[in-house]
Amino acid sequence: MIEDLLKDYPVESRDPNFGSVKFKILNLQMIKRYEFASRFCSGIVIDAACGSGYGCPTLLQRSKHLTGIDISKQNIELAMQRYYRHGLDYKIVDMEGELPFEDSLFDTVVSLETIEHIKNVENLMHSFNRILKRKGRLILATPNGKNTSPLGRSHYNPFHKKEFSKQELINLVKENEFKIEGVYGQGILIGYILKSIYKKGIKPKHLNDKTYLSTIANNLPFFSRIFSKISPCFVESSKEIILVAQKS
Repeated sequence: MIEDLLKDYPVESRDPNFGSVKFKILNLQMIKRYEFASRFCSGIVIDAACGSGYGCPTLLQRSKHLTGIDISKQNIELAMQRYYRHGLDYKIVDMEGELPFEDSLFDTVVSLETIEHIKNVENLMHSFNRILKRKGRLILATPNGKNTSPLGRSHYNPFHKKEFSKQELINLVKENEFKIEGVYGQGILIGYILKSIYKKGIKPKHLNDKTYLSTIANNLPFFSRIFSKISPCFVESSKEIILVAQKS
């Protein structure tokens, strides 16, 4: 299941690490974010920036109906080919503009790895609020700018417009009339990974050791629960922030 999903390259294919072990790890972490987000889904759901649709079937399990939107025609065509299900539809939508949906249509908005790509984030947040029903839920995931952009700009992804710190993300959400329900962190728990590798009899010299990376690559399902763990306990030190909020 996991290996099949990894073939659909949910992380940007323009990433210089495309096809590498690091890229596979990023893909797997993204899949785990979808599984986490699905716990908060109900009713009519939208996946805003669904990519190739790899995460939509997971969200659909907790949804009455799901709409996946993405700016890429190629992504939407791939989603229709591989991930079409009853109760699921896909649309090509540019999220820099006004979202083409009526007011108070959705019960849940899921938008993972999206806002860091958007120039006018305030406009997008306003649209999310508008299309959500009263008490509707918003689930966002974005890089933790405190750790990924300490100088105010991304040092690993040139396609990101802005990466938010925990407090910046909370302020953005609150300013658009949402009530915060939970803030979580996701990142590789190095200590647990090394402990697991040691049990296999391999002792890498340092973090970027090829043996270390190849061991993970060859045992992705085994390591998935370790380096993809999501918890409110290590938000400050995580590489990724996941925020759950409710429309006021």
